[in-house]
Amino acid sequence: MWEGILHARVAVARSTSIVTDVPDRAENLMLRTLYIRDYAIIDELEVDFENGLNILTGETGAGKSILIGALKLMLGERASGQMIRSGAKKAIVEGVFDNISSPELDQFLDEAEIESQPVLILRREITEAYSRGYINDSPATLTLMRKVAAQMIDLHGQHEHQSLLKIDTHLALLDGFGGLAGLRSEYEDAYKSVSDLIKQREKLLSDQDSLEVLRERLAYEIEEIDAVSPQEEEEEEFRNEMHRVAHAERLSGSAASLYSML
Repeated sequence: MWEGILHARVAVARSTSIVTDVPDRAENLMLRTLYIRDYAIIDELEVDFENGLNILTGETGAGKSILIGALKLMLGERASGQMIRSGAKKAIVEGVFDNISSPELDQFLDEAEIESQPVLILRREITEAYSRGYINDSPATLTLMRKVAAQMIDLHGQHEHQSLLKIDTHLALLDGFGGLAGLRSEYEDAYKSVSDLIKQREKLLSDQDSLEVLRERLAYEIEEIDAVSPQEEEEEEFRNEMHRVAHAERLSGSAASLYSML
């Protein structure tokens, strides 16, 4: 039952300042309408949400998970043709958000050359051959849709609170609570750059060792050639000699055949 609950932080409303880990998010940002067509077992469905907390309840198998799945598609999750309703050619999931006001969100849209508007529309179209995403009717990559969605929606599963008991999640929680997400991102980028430089240095050193081995081998081969002291036009003489030897072998073979016939 709990999977069917759309909390204010899940998809419905942020009419109060619940979110503390992403200060740039608009407090009144809200999913106004969720439209689904030909997805899973849904023929066509349009859900209008009200201000505040909206809850979807029902027995197991009532379709709550299908709505959550459609919502995830709208947020940029990968899709497949199996998600299309049997007999249909294309599935569509569309969400309409209002009270859009976020500098980081505006930055994402500006970089993608998508006009920022008071109302933001996320749309996914899925067929057997392709999956396409749109933001305000402009084509958008799944990566961009995920970035935009991260500024607007948090999805929480039934047992997700259990991650609080995992030590490897504590640092991220503390960084989020302290408003250090941006600084942490800068640190991760810097750390990656340093790691890449270290790997490049190690590769250069390895290449240097390989070149040194190659140089020594070539030097040895040059010494061997010098010891033989090859003369000019000597190669041609060797070829002629080899030809004579090969010819002699053929003559010897022919003579042996004639002798056996006598």
